[in-house]
Order: sequence, then C-alpha cells, then structure tokens
Amino acid sequence: MAALSVYSFLSGLGFLVSVYSVVIEHAKLEDDSYSPLCDINERISCTAVLTSEYSYGFGIVELILNKDHFLNQPNSYYGVLFYPLQFIIGLYILESKGLLSLSALLNTGVSAVSLYLMYLLFFVINKVCLVCLVINSINFFLLIYSIAALLRKKEKNKKE
Repeated sequence: MAALSVYSFLSGLGFLVSVYSVVIEHAKLEDDSYSPLCDINERISCTAVLTSEYSYGFGIVELILNKDHFLNQPNSYYGVLFYPLQFIIGLYILESKGLLSLSALLNTGVSAVSLYLMYLLFFVINKVCLVCLVINSINFFLLIYSIAALLRKKEKNKKE
C-alpha cells in the first residue's frame, strides 16, 4: 500500500467537512435556534444553504424523479459516501494509470457539479456558505491533482 498522499489527505478532509455538514443539517432540523460557527451573519450562513431546497439531490433529483425518490438525499450524504472512495483511490493513485484516469474522470464530474452548486449559492440562494466553499475548493484541488498526476504519468511513460 502506498503512503498517504496529498490526494488522500484532501479526500479525508472532504469527508470530515461532509460529516460536519450532516451534523449542521440535523442539528438545525432538530433545533431551529441552533447556530453553528459557520453562521456569521444573514449573508454568510451555512445553515441557510444546507437547509435550502437545493441541499437535497443537488436541487435536481426532485425535478427529474420526485421528492420521495431514494436519490433525493442531502448533498452532504453524497460527500460522506464519495470522499472515502476518493481516499482509497488516493492510497494507490500513483501506482496505476487506470486509477489516475478514474480519478480525473470522477473529479471532472464532481467539479462540474461544484460549479453548478456555486452558481446556486451566489446567484439563486444569494448566501455565502463557508462549508460549501471548503468542499468545492477540495473538489477543485482534487481535480487539479488528478489531472497533473495523470499528465506526469503520461510524460514519464513517453520517456521510458
């Protein structure tokens, strides 16, 4: 097994922030007066975003399927599932071109979703969510890392 990479570190961080998002969502649903550290003022409020209509199924599952569909889960649940997979990929990422390609593909899709969610955040919901910004930043760093590693691997293979 390979050493812990930057990729695995970022994935672990993404998992922890996703778990924190789940905690915030559940605490706010149980106690409306709950105010986490990321709720700074009316404009900078993670609970406003994490409990919005767009915080379930990325705001689109309900439109395509329905509100009660099993895929219409809180967005943070997807992170709790996604980042452990990324962590495992990160342990072996430099050993396999296939894993590099898979990670680049996964991270391209996740980054596209992150761009969509950032659009919703700033132009539809009109709030700033610090937790969301951290998660989206992690996603973009994972994309950059995986593409850079893939390009380095291709360059190394050309030289051999």
